[in-house]
Amino acid sequence: MPNITFKCDVCGKERQEAFIDVLKKDRSSEWGLPEGTFTENIKFCNDNTACFFGAEKVRLIKPKKVEEGP
Repeated sequence: MPNITFKCDVCGKERQEAFIDVLKKDRSSEWGLPEGTFTENIKFCNDNTACFFGAEKVRLIKPKKVEEGP
């Protein structure tokens, strides 16, 4: 089996698959989409508490700017 690795979105370290988990956040409402349409997946080290708690603060895609009328 190949040695699969992923980069932690919190600390930036390349880790083996067994040490990476994914936090899924529904971002649909931020883009004016129906719930469940747009999910952001944040990879974090599952053996590092700083990465576990830091994953909540990570934003991979910035929210859409809402234009206001005149």
